[in-house]
Amino acid sequence: MKIQQKTRVRPWFGRRIIPVICLAALVSTNPVAAFANGFLLAPTRLIFEGPGRSQELTIMNQSDKPQTYRLRVEDRRLKEDGQYDLITDNADPTVASPMLRLSVRQISIPPRSSSTVRVLLRKPIGQAAGEVRSHLVVTELPVVNVAVPASEQNSEITVSITTIFGISIPVLVRTGETSARIATVTKTRVVSPDNPQLESVVVRAEATGTRSMFLDVRLVSTRNRRATPIAQARSFALYAPLGPRILTLSLDAEQTAKLRAGNVVLQYQEVNRDGAPIGAVTEIAF
Repeated sequence: MKIQQKTRVRPWFGRRIIPVICLAALVSTNPVAAFANGFLLAPTRLIFEGPGRSQELTIMNQSDKPQTYRLRVEDRRLKEDGQYDLITDNADPTVASPMLRLSVRQISIPPRSSSTVRVLLRKPIGQAAGEVRSHLVVTELPVVNVAVPASEQNSEITVSITTIFGISIPVLVRTGETSARIATVTKTRVVSPDNPQLESVVVRAEATGTRSMFLDVRLVSTRNRRATPIAQARSFALYAPLGPRILTLSLDAEQTAKLRAGNVVLQYQEVNRDGAPIGAVTEIAF
């Protein structure tokens, strides 16, 4: 969606000024497909492991008009709260960008169509065992029309504000044998300071090992001997190098009531790159 706002003011020296302000909105991913505005990316993470040196990313234009998309590789460091810091040092041993190449950096896709972009890996000889990571950012370029109707020339100032939508997905490169396991998972109930009828459950997870992990996290009511889901987060990421992550499950009034009714457990389970479960479910009682 493009957001355009026009503000008319009195003439200024007989000139019409049309600045364009672009605001980027990056969208988080889920295990199936990542969605922003009118386009989708699939898959939502690329993982290089073993002998493979190429991965494919599908961009789907779901809008009714042609769109152009720009691609770039960006290095980011995940923080405990789920936010990212940009890494500007290509010599950082945790980043994968020096060994990644894109088949194209800009692509135009007809309406209701899709196209595939290849991400190529050039792994250096002697790459250390373990995992490195970068992010592939895909942004939808706005169509800016600055044509000035004859009736409005030299009569007004027009300000156009355009929002640029984008999706960021992780690209993981694994070398040699890698492993990871959950070290600790804790949970805390927090009452909303603005509305005492609402609560959140804050989950803090920490893992150890040499590769990233992905968890399905669920809040489940076991009242009346039935497992009833209350809230969940799918494919919650703990990226290598592994450190603590915080996940907040914000509950609405109905969900909060189920939590306060008791007999609630927190469940978590590792999932693979496609979101399929791995191993057993672990439960923590409230």
